[in-house]
Amino acid sequence: MPKQLRGRYCKRCRHYSWGEGCLHLFRQFVLAVALGSTVANSAKGADDAKIFDDQPVWQDEADRPVKLSSWLGHGRVVMTMAYTTCQRTCPMTLKLMHDIEAKFAAKKEIATFLILSLDPQHDTPDRIKEFLSTATGHGGNWHFLRGSQQGTEKMATTLGIDAFNLDDHIVHKFKVWVFDSNGTVLHTFDWNHRDVSDL
Repeated sequence: MPKQLRGRYCKRCRHYSWGEGCLHLFRQFVLAVALGSTVANSAKGADDAKIFDDQPVWQDEADRPVKLSSWLGHGRVVMTMAYTTCQRTCPMTLKLMHDIEAKFAAKKEIATFLILSLDPQHDTPDRIKEFLSTATGHGGNWHFLRGSQQGTEKMATTLGIDAFNLDDHIVHKFKVWVFDSNGTVLHTFDWNHRDVSDL
């Protein structure tokens, strides 16, 4: 170890720490700042037409081919991007989606909840089914979709979702969209806008 560096060695990020800290925490902070900056500079709203009309076929939790447009015309559509092993952003995303679900249920409004995988390589059908069962109760109006890597990246770009690989995690934006039955964006939720009272 170079003499100017003092402290313990972190096996996780394979670097030496300074004092009580660790470089992987510093890296997370830098990425968080980068993501926050990107939020401010990204498109304020997704291109509605491209979301439902210009995307490849996805696979649902039963591994069946589906198109996002198949959920249009049947009430509201609530959409986000997440992945099954996420332990940071996604639990908060799911909480918000459950809040939205409760709000719509109180108003007796029909809504479908779509989660698009950010990690199609590891979000296998079995993992997706288990995730839906534990995280959503596997309600018939919740669906977890995965596509090809290219299709996933294309959708993330369309939605303005920036994601970075960090160790065994994918650091990504917190964002949820609510569309009407025609596919027009009605509400966009993010870190600074999580109040569902206006729905």
